[in-house]
Amino acid sequence: MALRQALARSSQMVGGTLGNLLFQLIRNKLLALALGPAGVGWIALVNNLVETTATVAGGGVSDALNRELARKRPAFTQREIFSTALGIALLIAAIAMPAVGVALAWVVPQTLNFGLLALGVVVAIAGATGWRILAGLFLGLGLARRMALATLAGAAANLVLTAILLSLGATEPLLFVMLSPLCVAICGLIAARSRLPALIERAAIRALPAKGPVLQIALPVSIGLLLDPLTSLYLRSAVGLQLGEVAIGLLQPGFLFVLLAASIFNAIAGITIVRWDQSHERALSRRYALLLGAALALPLLGIFVIWLLQPVYPFLISLLFADEFRSGASAVPWLLAGEALRMGGALFLFTFLSRQLGYLTILPRLAGLLTAIAMIELSPQLTIELAAQSYAVAFVANFALSLVLWLGLQLRLRGAGEAV
Repeated sequence: MALRQALARSSQMVGGTLGNLLFQLIRNKLLALALGPAGVGWIALVNNLVETTATVAGGGVSDALNRELARKRPAFTQREIFSTALGIALLIAAIAMPAVGVALAWVVPQTLNFGLLALGVVVAIAGATGWRILAGLFLGLGLARRMALATLAGAAANLVLTAILLSLGATEPLLFVMLSPLCVAICGLIAARSRLPALIERAAIRALPAKGPVLQIALPVSIGLLLDPLTSLYLRSAVGLQLGEVAIGLLQPGFLFVLLAASIFNAIAGITIVRWDQSHERALSRRYALLLGAALALPLLGIFVIWLLQPVYPFLISLLFADEFRSGASAVPWLLAGEALRMGGALFLFTFLSRQLGYLTILPRLAGLLTAIAMIELSPQLTIELAAQSYAVAFVANFALSLVLWLGLQLRLRGAGEAV
């Protein structure tokens, strides 16, 4: 029965994700034709900054809600857990804003007044963070179908509004940066409107009564999750500073394919393995053996298929973007290989989170970021392909260290079990 319910939730999430991706692909095509590589590159860079900030403020909180609401701890009510998570997200967002301002001034080409740019980015961050919090709420309460419908509605609204704005001659990229998170956040609020009044308590937002269990999950997850988008943000900013906005746009087809793969993986993992309580799982058990096999198979089989599909990438880029983007085809297999390695390593990281060892998730991601920085900074000349290769090598380091730490944990747990 439990397996059937998990499969049903997974199918709902995957269905919603696939529908969302279809709307995104059509929208992406419209923007590519209207704005070209330079406009698409600018949007990608600013979106990366928005997503990085939203990940810090809302990513860990979302994961905490998914786990803690599902566990139904007797010590805290759902109202206390949700209000605490909301208070922590607001606090983290406020702390992160000065860093966002510095990043805007440093890495983003100034195409309009800085005040307007900052205001638009703050609005986009609020929408993206709000959606993450709502997603954690939906998952924690087992409302996968409602979340999938909100995702589809937001993507459809985003597509329709984008088409209307482009038909009216609007070409300011910041408009399209703001549109995506706002559409899905508003649809999420509408879907959650019957639940939110009973879950929000102003006093609890200030007092943070459930901060212990929420922060235990949220902090390491936020720091760990930050490092993945920070890696892509660093790559895009380095490419933009040295090669220009057009070069960032040429990387975007590869990152779009990465997004497609990650969205499906996250939808399945968010409903299945994230909710698997491994705190009492026996070392080297059958389920852990299956986890290890899946973590190894994902990158091995994934990279094999990715390289087989190389002749198809130029056609897909023309189909989903425009012919102007085809020169970025050489970056696609490297970016996808990096994503396959990231997904394999993520399976190990879920074990650390479930066993309250979230700090161990930070080390592999930090190793990956530092590897990418070293590879780009030490190269005599940066190219689009080299940037993509550094992304793949970064996640080789991430995967390798995740595997070593996971195996070390298994041996430690086995030793502890034998001692008992």
